[in-house]
Amino acid sequence: MHLKLIYCQVFTREMEHVVSRSAHTVDLESIPMGLHSLGVEMRPHLQERIDTADNAGYDAILLGYALCGRGTEGLRAGRTQLVIPRAHDCIGVLMGSRDRYAEYFQDHAGVYYRSPG
Repeated sequence: MHLKLIYCQVFTREMEHVVSRSAHTVDLESIPMGLHSLGVEMRPHLQERIDTADNAGYDAILLGYALCGRGTEGLRAGRTQLVIPRAHDCIGVLMGSRDRYAEYFQDHAGVYYRSPG
């Protein structure tokens, strides 16, 4: 498979690690992490990149973003499968699932999360 991965710079280490072990060809596109601060205003920036990838013949487009203040809500690809994590923010993605994040948050309310990214 030939995949396009569009992701937030905060995930660079994780994405490069996973892609280096993938059996598939994955074209990476890192987006500066400040984009997520825009919330819903980041949507047109991501949609433009998705549209470009949609016309490039990829088997799927992978998005390395969570909901991010509803910034990924409503994103669409025309003919290419679009894969988006089901998480509210990057911490849920880094923890592996929204359920794991919710469980941890319930037991550790008020924790400040950091990642190397």
